[in-house]
Amino acid sequence: MRLTSPAAGNRSIAGNPLDYGAVYDGVTDCSKAINDCIAKHDRVVFSGGEGIALCQSPVIVRSNTWLDLDWNFTIKLADNVDCELIKNRWAEQAYFTEKNGVPGFINEVYPNFDRADWVLGEADTNIKITGGILDGNGANQTRHHTRYGCYGYRGVLLVLVHVKGLVIKDIFMYDPNSYNAEFCKIDNFEVRNMRLDYRQERGNIDGIHFNGECRNGIVENIWGRTNDDMVALNGGDCFNPKNSGLPITPELDKVWYPFCQGRIENISIKNIFATDGFRAVRLLANSLSEASVPGETEGMNGITIDGIYGTYRWDILIVSGWIGVPKVYDNIVIKNINAAVTKEIKGTKGYIWTENVIIKNITIENFTPADNGIAGRAINIGGTVEKMTLVNCNFTADFKKNNMLTALPFIEAGAGNAVKQLVVDNCNFISDINTALKGNIEKLVLIKSTLDCPTVLDCDLVDVSEDMCVISGRNSAANVFKRARTKNLIVTSVPTSPIPGDAIQREDGSYVFNGVEFLRVT
Repeated sequence: MRLTSPAAGNRSIAGNPLDYGAVYDGVTDCSKAINDCIAKHDRVVFSGGEGIALCQSPVIVRSNTWLDLDWNFTIKLADNVDCELIKNRWAEQAYFTEKNGVPGFINEVYPNFDRADWVLGEADTNIKITGGILDGNGANQTRHHTRYGCYGYRGVLLVLVHVKGLVIKDIFMYDPNSYNAEFCKIDNFEVRNMRLDYRQERGNIDGIHFNGECRNGIVENIWGRTNDDMVALNGGDCFNPKNSGLPITPELDKVWYPFCQGRIENISIKNIFATDGFRAVRLLANSLSEASVPGETEGMNGITIDGIYGTYRWDILIVSGWIGVPKVYDNIVIKNINAAVTKEIKGTKGYIWTENVIIKNITIENFTPADNGIAGRAINIGGTVEKMTLVNCNFTADFKKNNMLTALPFIEAGAGNAVKQLVVDNCNFISDINTALKGNIEKLVLIKSTLDCPTVLDCDLVDVSEDMCVISGRNSAANVFKRARTKNLIVTSVPTSPIPGDAIQREDGSYVFNGVEFLRVT
């Protein structure tokens, strides 16, 4: 099987598939008419009000393609065709066998496979899709068996690979079999104003995924619902195959998801809103290993997530590394989070949580859970965080009023994990029952913050004796940090925890009380 790019020729600026035999009745196959129109025109206009262009094979976009749909026009995948609705020529993942090796079963998926046919060439440029409804008809498709991994149909509605300059906006993506959209090796992109929904009730109905080598992009105003991540940055997704009982060939260790692996950087995600969604955002970086292929890159850097709203059944955001060695992140900013978790047993991990990671620098700003009073961790840390800064965060919960008997810490670094430095700036931790901070927090900086909990610090930096197992902001001021035995705690103007009156003032203006250093800021 060989996919070829249409010859450039002399294309007119705009064309209409109706002129190439398309019939928008939802019954007639329009895929050939649409692809013939794309071959001759840069801008392909879909008009006709609520018309439906049914497709029995994928629409193949190329460089300089603009699919321009009326807002209520639909391109729909036909029943039982088991293929993507829209893709470009590089989306066939067999192109990536050139660096990964060829699996023994490749001819099952691509008859008469010739490795020479699948060499990755120059990137497509300037692809644009705007308006209308893209219907994957996923309830009436069947994915290829899982042992094929990335080969064949995996249930994705839209797949674009190796593109420089991409704009997708003002569209409704409906009913994929798995992901709504998947992108890899995309540079300089905008994905804006996208609604997501599905008609089938099954797991793994995801939103939009950006895989390895995606850089320099904006994802903004994504709303609706999914049955998995709304937005996922997956530079290291599913590295190893999942054995389904059929033979797994040895080369699958490298070809399971070959084009997914790679570095992700400089991406802004803004305004994610779901109603009873699964999760808003997942970050999953890549790490090199012995099984990595030549030229593969790793890590994630320069990611800003600004605005998560609505309700989610599982959690709000995860920075993850659940496959293989810890994943490395740097310069992660998460801000303006006002969302609720609706699952009945809430917060087993946390509203925001990390797992098997190394994070060099992360800032969380303006985080106020919308469901005040649920028994869950606001932030749960798994792995190592060199510096975490919390700014203008508000965690309040009246558990006694809501008949809650137990509650998890607001922030916790679990066993074997650590925060090297935690800065808490202008934050409120208020609860009848919660612990404010728990776990291995090596250095803590408190600035103009309120910690009004029965237990303020249950951390490794605090030496708690058996006769006093809590250090409470509700105790007298002199007892708040009385049992601390460290010089790594800096407290600046904590309203509920003033510097004890019998602390010793030093020449540089700081104070010492029971081995704790205090620096007063007025």
